[in-house]
Amino acid sequence: MPDNDAPESRDLTQALVLIFAYYVPTIVVLTFFYLKIHGVTDVETLAKIDFIGGGSPVGVVIKVLYWSAIGALAKQAFSLGQLLNCGRFNLMQCLVTNLLNLLSVPIIAVAIIMFFRITKLSIGSLQLTLEQADVKLVIVLSILLGFFGEDARRYLGKIRERVMSAPAR
Repeated sequence: MPDNDAPESRDLTQALVLIFAYYVPTIVVLTFFYLKIHGVTDVETLAKIDFIGGGSPVGVVIKVLYWSAIGALAKQAFSLGQLLNCGRFNLMQCLVTNLLNLLSVPIIAVAIIMFFRITKLSIGSLQLTLEQADVKLVIVLSILLGFFGEDARRYLGKIRERVMSAPAR
């Protein structure tokens, strides 16, 4: 007969509570506001979503905030599975870490995306800019920046170093 008080059973129970009390409602609320902002009432409208205001900075920021938050939530769910697998799950530590990541990672993603919308990255003869980027490219980059939030933090730090060390013109 299995012991219901075993640490593995308790960890799994706490993880399920975390999923149903944090992840699912967060995704539902984010998606509700995202669809309300875009005025989506049916599936056909959903398929036609583009940037609000034809690619205005506010439309891009809203899109990046939403999709990078989805990427951050996916990473948090992945990390939860790893912690459970290793037996190092701690409910309070998970909640605090997840909340901090959900608040900071989308803002970092916005900073990086907006930086590349106003500048051009030159690597040899190749120039990269997101000034006239397609909505699908911005969505994919936002999800990746959200999922790899720690890397995005380091990358933003390198951008800051470059900008601060650049000579004034």
